[in-house]
Amino acid sequence: MSEWKGTVDLRMTDISDSKFQQVDAKRLTFNEVNLAGTKINCANLEGLTLNDVNLTGAKITIDLSNVTITDCNITGLIINGIAIDELLSKHNVIIK
Repeated sequence: MSEWKGTVDLRMTDISDSKFQQVDAKRLTFNEVNLAGTKINCANLEGLTLNDVNLTGAKITIDLSNVTITDCNITGLIINGIAIDELLSKHNVIIK
């Protein structure tokens, strides 16, 4: 890893097709950013916060242990072959 340390403040900049390898990038902030087609592999996203994020068509292989998901549209969400919206609607019928 390079010895350079500092912050980068990019505004209204196109960095499409950039690559980041073996980069320490803690506490990044993205606002109004188009990350369509972005690939994240072997990443530590502990404490990640996602707000108002569109993941339509995303494919995710992930450890969701101890994750809380609230106020989300799960229409068509499939986890391990199970339609979660259907599962929850059946669960809600049983609870009532």
